[in-house]
Amino acid sequence: MNVHYCVKKASSMSYSTFVFVTLEIIQCGDKALNDIINSIRRRIPWTIAQKIFRKHSVPTSQGWDRTISKLSEFNIDSEILEDLKSALTEHLLCGDKAVSFYSHPKGTAAQYSNLANNFQIPENEFSKNYPFLIPENKYPSAPLGVHLAAIEHLENGVAFVFSSIRETRIREPIDVDGLSAKLQSDFSDYDELVGIKVKKTQAFDVVWFSTLDDVVIHLVDSPRGTSHENTRMAQFLLMKAFREQVSNLIGGQIQNFFPAIQKVYSNSNEGMVVELAFSTTTGSLKNEKMRRKKSDLRQEVYHRGGKQALTTPIEPYMVSVMWKRKVSDDVFSNPEISLIGNTRSAASGNPTLDTANIYKCIDLGDFDYVYRKISNYI
Repeated sequence: MNVHYCVKKASSMSYSTFVFVTLEIIQCGDKALNDIINSIRRRIPWTIAQKIFRKHSVPTSQGWDRTISKLSEFNIDSEILEDLKSALTEHLLCGDKAVSFYSHPKGTAAQYSNLANNFQIPENEFSKNYPFLIPENKYPSAPLGVHLAAIEHLENGVAFVFSSIRETRIREPIDVDGLSAKLQSDFSDYDELVGIKVKKTQAFDVVWFSTLDDVVIHLVDSPRGTSHENTRMAQFLLMKAFREQVSNLIGGQIQNFFPAIQKVYSNSNEGMVVELAFSTTTGSLKNEKMRRKKSDLRQEVYHRGGKQALTTPIEPYMVSVMWKRKVSDDVFSNPEISLIGNTRSAASGNPTLDTANIYKCIDLGDFDYVYRKISNYI
């Protein structure tokens, strides 16, 4: 069957021109190729999506529009379609998340795995469409609040997946060079311009019981730039929904990420530090970021020279670390974790940080890799 697949081309502030590309539709259960591609496009950044396509031997081109056009000439069989559906599901579970780890008594994960085996998920708009995103024109009629959408039985545990329509405030830097000469002059006294974008998206938040170490992982959608307030509210609503819809027995001891900041930074063999914030005994606060994400800030000349000029060690309170991981024969991923503390907590006698941000995971293998890495330091 041939259909016209509608592609929205983004302008600077809104969606405008439409391009129609003919695609051959192959049914995947009760969903079709256009549902998968549309959900992947809405959900996954292109830099990550193109690696997912390459991992599964799906041809790509420059950007989404050309890639979709190229797909019309490619024979997408049912096996590849299932691979893409699985890739979408994995990104819902681990893509661009704020995460917290909770220690539980031995056997807790097995208890919830047994509960999941016989658990009946109430039908709602989210569960009916899962793992596909509901159409944006159905947002107004979608159920309010956070609702259980699916239960995923994984190799090392069980994940309860919740979904909601969430209004998020995203902070995005504004390129001053793209402004008019007058506006550049008006803002010449400012070091940085930041815009606030408010938009509605379908969010996927997860409570994951790991049978390997009886750690319960809470994961809420938190794309780069999401405000701290948005993340905190999402975490609160996730736990509220879990208690009301699954079980009120969940608790546990939350793990502290703050000690990992210094430990990860100090281990020069652990990934590449791409951003670092720290204080010095001279009273200054520094924030350093690598413009080239493939370079390690630890080895940057200016950073090393500044450290050598100090008589005491620096005191990091924020670090972002990226790794290079082989996903397939010709595809490498760069999962990244950000541990974002603050100076107030760092100055206290017992600094704490209960949330980390994990970005750019292509699949669950990436997430597990970062999880194992950071678990060694907390």
